[in-house]
Amino acid sequence: MPANGTRSFDAERPMEQGFSLVEIVVAMLLFAVIALGVLPLLISGTQLTVSNSESVRGKAAVQQKLSAIQRYYPTDQTVQVETSRPVGQTRDCSALPTAAAPLKETVGDLTVTTVAGACPTAFPATVPVQVTVTNRGETVVALANTSVRVTQ
Repeated sequence: MPANGTRSFDAERPMEQGFSLVEIVVAMLLFAVIALGVLPLLISGTQLTVSNSESVRGKAAVQQKLSAIQRYYPTDQTVQVETSRPVGQTRDCSALPTAAAPLKETVGDLTVTTVAGACPTAFPATVPVQVTVTNRGETVVALANTSVRVTQ
């Protein structure tokens, strides 16, 4: 060490170990490029998760509505719908929502729409029923069709 207390750097002695400013900037640029490549994958994964969640909730709402319709209009002739009705007699089709007046129900942020076909002229018969679930943007999330047996 020189007499004045400063260190001298000579060609034989290596400089102190560490990163230069240029190396740090290059490393940051590489990390930024990698992050830009991964970012779309993260965004699409998040969107897919939200879409799947909405789809599952929509299918559950459809299943719940179909189950209620099937309890109200059983196809099994041994089921008694109400105590005031004889066994095997189902409800009439006047209680079904028609295309002119569909039944709309809100389940959270989803809308469940139930529409039945026209009442038949001869009984017993079946009436087609469609249940549609849409989100706030009116996009169909789930859809199901069934038939109900009517006797009058």
